[in-house]
Amino acid sequence: MTRQPVRTTASDIRDSWLVWLGVIGVSLWMTVLFWEPLWKGATLIGGDTFSYYFPQKTFLADSLKRGEFPLWNPLVGAGYPIAAESQTGVLYPPMLVAYRFLDVHLAYSAIQLFHYTLAFAGMWAVARQYGISRLGALLTGLVYVYGWFPTRICLEWAIIGGAYLPWCVWLVEGWLTTDRRRTLLWLAPVFGMFLLAGHFHLAFITTLALVVYVCARLMLRSRESSTSAEPRTRWVHLGWFIGVLVTGYLIAAVQLGPTLELMTRSQRQEFNQGNDPGYGHIPPWYLTQVCSSWIWYLPGSDPDQALFNVGSFAYPCSTNKVEAHLYFGMAPLLLILGTGLWGLSRREWPWSRPITIWMGIGLIGVLIATGWPFVILKHLPGFGYFRGAGRYGILTSFAAALCAGAACDVWMPALRPDSRAGLARRGMRWCGWLLIFSLTAWDLYLVSRWVTYAFMVDHPIVEMRETSEIREVLRQSARPVRLWSRGSNAATIEGVSAFPVYLGLGPREYFEEGLASDFKEDEQTSDPVAVAKQVDWLRRNGVTHILSFSPLDEALWKAKLIYRGGDQLLSRVWARSDSPFYLYECVDAPGRVVDSQGNRLEVEQFEHSANRVALTTSPTVDTKVVVRELAYPGWRVTVDGVEAPSQVVDSMYRGVDVKAGKHQIVWSYHPRSLVAGLVMSGLALLGWLVVFRRSGPSLNPGDSHSIR
Repeated sequence: MTRQPVRTTASDIRDSWLVWLGVIGVSLWMTVLFWEPLWKGATLIGGDTFSYYFPQKTFLADSLKRGEFPLWNPLVGAGYPIAAESQTGVLYPPMLVAYRFLDVHLAYSAIQLFHYTLAFAGMWAVARQYGISRLGALLTGLVYVYGWFPTRICLEWAIIGGAYLPWCVWLVEGWLTTDRRRTLLWLAPVFGMFLLAGHFHLAFITTLALVVYVCARLMLRSRESSTSAEPRTRWVHLGWFIGVLVTGYLIAAVQLGPTLELMTRSQRQEFNQGNDPGYGHIPPWYLTQVCSSWIWYLPGSDPDQALFNVGSFAYPCSTNKVEAHLYFGMAPLLLILGTGLWGLSRREWPWSRPITIWMGIGLIGVLIATGWPFVILKHLPGFGYFRGAGRYGILTSFAAALCAGAACDVWMPALRPDSRAGLARRGMRWCGWLLIFSLTAWDLYLVSRWVTYAFMVDHPIVEMRETSEIREVLRQSARPVRLWSRGSNAATIEGVSAFPVYLGLGPREYFEEGLASDFKEDEQTSDPVAVAKQVDWLRRNGVTHILSFSPLDEALWKAKLIYRGGDQLLSRVWARSDSPFYLYECVDAPGRVVDSQGNRLEVEQFEHSANRVALTTSPTVDTKVVVRELAYPGWRVTVDGVEAPSQVVDSMYRGVDVKAGKHQIVWSYHPRSLVAGLVMSGLALLGWLVVFRRSGPSLNPGDSHSIR
């Protein structure tokens, strides 16, 4: 049997719409295979789902259904700019549509499944562009999507961000092989949409990979090309690529502007031990998971325990089994190794030049994923800002998927449309491909269940907030509620403001010593000094209620028990079906509206929405009205309809001077960074449209050669 190495000579491949429909059908079928319960209305739980994503998405959905466009979330802690934090995706069109028209748990699942389908189709398209057969391209999509995505189902950024990498590569490769300017120009709005999704780390990684790939392709021209571009032409092509990529960033300025503003005021404004970019790395010894999954993944093993005990040559920073996961199936690995050994034996390189470049990028990705390059990289712009070294492994998975698809064609050339093999041989090869595809799907399915923090439950847990007992008790409070509870953010699903906070990118006030919550998990402490310190923190931050997992000493905590029992929502979120909650009201707590001395002010009316706080109060003397809501650029205040200077009180809260008597005070959020970003996005999009309309099929009129 003669096996021919795969060559990238299929830049002119055009698959019919029926073929594309078939691919979309396969991609949807794969989501059913891996996530059938989600199609039936199940809910994901575990990992960051209820501590991070569902609290954000619930607030987004509630705001949209009230007819509000949320820029600020007042429920998490003392509030934060939800548009700037970005991972809520308030500026991402698919997110707005899903959470406006679907229930929260259905919208969350729909977004995930949609991007699984998008990623699979995109990876198939990239494989076809590299000359891989249709069936080989299906294997490519399977290896990339279901090798890297499923274990990270609790991390929305991985699913949404990972879906855009293949489409960006598809557009760039289409431009490189056809020299069509419009193909390249489409990269700008696609990348802009990528950034609007708010998952910037994978966008940063994708940017780096594209720059390296394009530079390599421009420098290493295919030997098959009949012409050779002059050095100046290479620089022109590179200039167009960089210009289009920058335009993509500018189109997303409406998202990037507020985020950059928050970044300068966040806990990540400087490198420190709690913000080590090497977090989530893959220790070199843990890379053996690629070829020995049975050691690390089988039930009964504990990768987290092994990763916690830092081994030899491991980067000195914490990691976990999900961030450090890198696996693409044993069958694809054997295919890749077998093809490589066969090529060496024949002294022929079995992969095309573009795929070889991706192999190099994949090796760089896995090197960075070990964390050690951050000893130097953390001092470079961008690298030191993002946490999650293991995420660079997505480039390795991408390269491995392409290699596996191409290797499949090497060993089974009868799968290719131009094959002259007989019907029997084609049938045998087709059965061989089906066996490899099925074994790989089965392998990746098992691993996705063993290496994960998220699980599916049949009940739509989020929707149970309507029958929540704790929510009903808190609704009866005569004053604005602020709750402290274990499980950061989760209690905000009840629709109440709550401490402590958990934010990937949050205002530094929540993380600075002396301002951040020092409320400890060991609630049962009987040390009067420790309790007094924590009670003082609760009073200073407007907390009115405490939700405890165990009884508190009411005298020490200055609190009164108002509810004991289970909760339809929170009992499921925290798996406490057999254990009660203890809800206390803080006795004589001043609450969220106080005077300059910290004393409680009576509030006749208090309205709190996404971008506005309105209250009516009647102080008896001239004073400063303080609202225990985070002071942040963009908040303006009016007193009886007249704008007044807003002040920062206690290093983080909003205050305004008023005279004695009855006043209506309104704070409203108008971030200039968002307005400036919106203007810049509009101008960038307008400029892109002008260039797109005037663009021709080639960067150089009269020069029709392709870059191979």
